[in-house]
Amino acid sequence: MFQLINLLDSDDVDVKDIVKEFESEVELSIQLLRFMNSCYIGLKKEVKSMMQVVTLLGKKPLRQWLLLIAFSKSMGLDERKIKKNPVFDLAITRSRLMAEIAMRCKKGCADKYEASFVGILSLIDIMLQMPMEKIFEEIQINEDVQGALLKHTGELGKILKLVMAIEKFDLPQAEKILEEIKISNEEFSHILQKGYERD
Repeated sequence: MFQLINLLDSDDVDVKDIVKEFESEVELSIQLLRFMNSCYIGLKKEVKSMMQVVTLLGKKPLRQWLLLIAFSKSMGLDERKIKKNPVFDLAITRSRLMAEIAMRCKKGCADKYEASFVGILSLIDIMLQMPMEKIFEEIQINEDVQGALLKHTGELGKILKLVMAIEKFDLPQAEKILEEIKISNEEFSHILQKGYERD
Protein backbone atom coordinates (compact mmCIF):
# COMPACT_ATOMS: atom_id res chain seq x y z
CA MET A 1 0.00 0.00 0.00
CA PHE A 2 2.74 2.48 0.90
CA GLN A 3 4.53 1.67 -2.35
CA LEU A 4 1.36 2.78 -4.13
CA ILE A 5 1.15 5.98 -2.09
CA ASN A 6 4.77 6.77 -2.97
CA LEU A 7 4.09 6.12 -6.65
CA LEU A 8 1.08 8.45 -6.57
CA ASP A 9 3.25 11.14 -4.94
CA SER A 10 5.59 11.14 -7.93
CA ASP A 11 4.94 13.67 -10.71
CA ASP A 12 6.48 11.59 -13.49
CA VAL A 13 5.10 8.14 -12.60
CA ASP A 14 3.70 6.11 -15.49
CA VAL A 15 0.08 5.07 -14.97
CA LYS A 16 1.11 1.55 -16.04
CA ASP A 17 3.32 1.30 -12.94
CA ILE A 18 0.37 2.27 -10.73
CA VAL A 19 -1.83 -0.33 -12.42
CA LYS A 20 0.84 -3.02 -12.01
CA GLU A 21 1.09 -2.29 -8.28
CA PHE A 22 -2.69 -2.43 -7.86
CA GLU A 23 -2.78 -5.76 -9.71
CA SER A 24 -0.45 -7.21 -7.07
CA GLU A 25 -2.73 -5.94 -4.26
CA VAL A 26 -5.90 -7.96 -4.79
CA GLU A 27 -7.65 -6.93 -1.57
CA LEU A 28 -7.05 -3.25 -2.31
CA SER A 29 -8.33 -3.67 -5.87
CA ILE A 30 -11.60 -5.14 -4.59
CA GLN A 31 -11.96 -2.37 -2.00
CA LEU A 32 -11.35 0.22 -4.71
CA LEU A 33 -14.09 -1.24 -6.91
CA ARG A 34 -16.53 -1.06 -4.00
CA PHE A 35 -15.45 2.51 -3.26
CA MET A 36 -16.10 3.55 -6.86
CA ASN A 37 -19.51 1.92 -6.89
CA SER A 38 -20.68 3.53 -3.64
CA CYS A 39 -18.95 6.91 -3.67
CA TYR A 40 -17.87 7.92 -7.15
CA ILE A 41 -20.71 10.06 -8.48
CA GLY A 42 -21.27 9.93 -12.21
CA LEU A 43 -19.73 6.51 -12.93
CA LYS A 44 -21.67 5.38 -15.98
CA LYS A 45 -19.26 3.08 -17.77
CA GLU A 46 -18.94 -0.54 -16.79
CA VAL A 47 -15.51 -1.32 -15.38
CA LYS A 48 -13.39 -3.65 -17.50
CA SER A 49 -9.82 -3.19 -16.20
CA MET A 50 -7.72 -1.65 -13.43
CA MET A 51 -6.22 0.65 -16.07
CA GLN A 52 -9.69 2.12 -16.61
CA VAL A 53 -10.27 2.52 -12.86
CA VAL A 54 -6.95 4.29 -12.25
CA THR A 55 -7.36 6.55 -15.28
CA LEU A 56 -10.94 7.43 -14.36
CA LEU A 57 -10.24 8.34 -10.74
CA GLY A 58 -6.92 10.13 -11.13
CA LYS A 59 -3.85 10.17 -8.89
CA LYS A 60 -4.97 12.64 -6.22
CA PRO A 61 -8.30 10.92 -5.31
CA LEU A 62 -6.54 7.55 -5.36
CA ARG A 63 -3.86 8.80 -2.97
CA GLN A 64 -6.48 10.24 -0.60
CA TRP A 65 -8.40 6.97 -0.62
CA LEU A 66 -5.23 4.95 0.10
CA LEU A 67 -4.29 7.24 2.99
CA LEU A 68 -7.76 6.69 4.48
CA ILE A 69 -7.32 2.90 4.22
CA ALA A 70 -3.83 3.15 5.77
CA PHE A 71 -5.19 5.27 8.63
CA SER A 72 -7.97 2.74 9.30
CA LYS A 73 -5.43 -0.09 9.55
CA SER A 74 -3.14 1.96 11.80
CA MET A 75 -6.08 2.40 14.18
CA GLY A 76 -6.44 -1.36 14.42
CA LEU A 77 -9.54 -1.70 12.26
CA ASP A 78 -9.81 -5.14 10.64
CA GLU A 79 -6.57 -6.11 12.35
CA ARG A 80 -7.64 -9.76 12.59
CA LYS A 81 -8.18 -9.91 8.83
CA ILE A 82 -4.72 -8.67 7.86
CA LYS A 83 -3.21 -12.15 7.98
CA LYS A 84 -2.07 -13.43 4.62
CA ASN A 85 -4.77 -15.33 2.76
CA PRO A 86 -3.49 -17.91 0.24
CA VAL A 87 -6.48 -17.13 -1.98
CA PHE A 88 -5.00 -13.66 -2.59
CA ASP A 89 -1.76 -15.24 -3.78
CA LEU A 90 -3.65 -17.49 -6.18
CA ALA A 91 -5.61 -14.53 -7.55
CA ILE A 92 -2.36 -12.62 -8.15
CA THR A 93 -0.87 -15.61 -9.96
CA ARG A 94 -3.97 -15.98 -12.11
CA SER A 95 -3.86 -12.27 -12.93
CA ARG A 96 -0.22 -12.46 -14.03
CA LEU A 97 -0.69 -15.64 -16.05
CA MET A 98 -3.77 -14.32 -17.82
CA ALA A 99 -2.02 -11.06 -18.74
CA GLU A 100 0.96 -13.00 -20.13
CA ILE A 101 -1.31 -15.31 -22.14
CA ALA A 102 -3.28 -12.35 -23.55
CA MET A 103 -0.05 -10.73 -24.75
CA ARG A 104 1.05 -13.87 -26.61
CA CYS A 105 -2.11 -15.44 -27.98
CA LYS A 106 -3.38 -14.98 -31.53
CA LYS A 107 -3.89 -11.37 -32.66
CA GLY A 108 -6.96 -9.76 -31.12
CA CYS A 109 -7.42 -12.57 -28.60
CA ALA A 110 -7.80 -10.37 -25.50
CA ASP A 111 -6.63 -7.15 -23.89
CA LYS A 112 -3.93 -7.83 -21.29
CA TYR A 113 -5.44 -5.42 -18.76
CA GLU A 114 -8.88 -7.00 -19.06
CA ALA A 115 -7.31 -10.46 -18.77
CA SER A 116 -5.42 -9.40 -15.65
CA PHE A 117 -8.64 -7.95 -14.22
CA VAL A 118 -10.49 -11.24 -14.76
CA GLY A 119 -7.69 -13.03 -12.91
CA ILE A 120 -7.95 -10.64 -9.96
CA LEU A 121 -11.73 -11.09 -9.72
CA SER A 122 -11.80 -14.83 -10.42
CA LEU A 123 -11.73 -15.73 -6.71
CA ILE A 124 -13.67 -12.74 -5.38
CA ASP A 125 -16.59 -14.99 -4.36
CA ILE A 126 -14.30 -17.02 -2.10
CA MET A 127 -12.63 -13.91 -0.66
CA LEU A 128 -15.91 -12.17 0.15
CA GLN A 129 -17.85 -15.39 0.86
CA MET A 130 -20.66 -14.29 -1.44
CA PRO A 131 -22.03 -15.67 -4.73
CA MET A 132 -20.41 -13.92 -7.68
CA GLU A 133 -23.81 -12.94 -9.11
CA LYS A 134 -24.60 -11.12 -5.85
CA ILE A 135 -21.24 -9.31 -5.94
CA PHE A 136 -21.95 -8.07 -9.46
CA GLU A 137 -25.15 -6.48 -8.19
CA GLU A 138 -22.91 -4.26 -6.03
CA ILE A 139 -20.04 -3.69 -8.47
CA GLN A 140 -20.68 -2.53 -12.03
CA ILE A 141 -18.53 -4.77 -14.23
CA ASN A 142 -18.23 -5.01 -18.03
CA GLU A 143 -20.40 -7.76 -19.58
CA ASP A 144 -17.45 -9.53 -21.22
CA VAL A 145 -15.65 -9.71 -17.86
CA GLN A 146 -18.82 -10.97 -16.14
CA GLY A 147 -19.33 -13.59 -18.86
CA ALA A 148 -15.76 -14.81 -18.47
CA LEU A 149 -16.14 -15.12 -14.71
CA LEU A 150 -19.65 -16.55 -14.50
CA LYS A 151 -19.81 -18.77 -17.60
CA HIS A 152 -16.24 -18.81 -18.98
CA THR A 153 -17.48 -17.29 -22.24
CA GLY A 154 -15.47 -15.34 -24.83
CA GLU A 155 -11.71 -15.16 -25.20
CA LEU A 156 -11.29 -13.98 -21.60
CA GLY A 157 -13.26 -16.98 -20.38
CA LYS A 158 -11.13 -19.27 -22.52
CA ILE A 159 -7.93 -17.89 -20.97
CA LEU A 160 -9.40 -18.30 -17.48
CA LYS A 161 -10.30 -21.92 -18.30
CA LEU A 162 -6.72 -22.49 -19.46
CA VAL A 163 -5.27 -21.18 -16.19
CA MET A 164 -7.73 -23.25 -14.15
CA ALA A 165 -6.85 -26.36 -16.20
CA ILE A 166 -3.17 -25.86 -15.34
CA GLU A 167 -4.05 -25.52 -11.65
CA LYS A 168 -5.89 -28.86 -11.83
CA PHE A 169 -3.15 -30.51 -13.96
CA ASP A 170 -5.78 -31.10 -16.66
CA LEU A 171 -3.28 -31.32 -19.53
CA PRO A 172 -5.72 -32.44 -22.27
CA GLN A 173 -7.92 -29.40 -21.60
CA ALA A 174 -4.89 -27.08 -21.44
CA GLU A 175 -3.47 -28.41 -24.72
CA LYS A 176 -6.85 -28.02 -26.44
CA ILE A 177 -7.12 -24.36 -25.43
CA LEU A 178 -3.47 -23.63 -26.28
CA GLU A 179 -4.11 -24.93 -29.80
CA GLU A 180 -7.23 -22.76 -30.12
CA ILE A 181 -5.41 -19.57 -29.10
CA LYS A 182 -2.29 -20.41 -31.13
CA ILE A 183 0.29 -20.64 -28.34
CA SER A 184 3.05 -23.25 -28.62
CA ASN A 185 4.16 -25.43 -25.71
CA GLU A 186 7.50 -23.60 -25.70
CA GLU A 187 5.79 -20.20 -25.48
CA PHE A 188 3.51 -21.47 -22.73
CA SER A 189 6.47 -22.73 -20.72
CA HIS A 190 7.87 -19.18 -20.82
CA ILE A 191 4.46 -17.78 -19.83
CA LEU A 192 4.35 -20.07 -16.79
CA GLN A 193 7.81 -18.94 -15.69
CA LYS A 194 6.78 -15.28 -15.95
CA GLY A 195 3.43 -15.85 -14.28
CA TYR A 196 4.78 -17.68 -11.26
CA GLU A 197 7.83 -15.50 -10.62
CA ARG A 198 7.70 -13.04 -7.72
CA ASP A 199 9.11 -9.50 -7.70
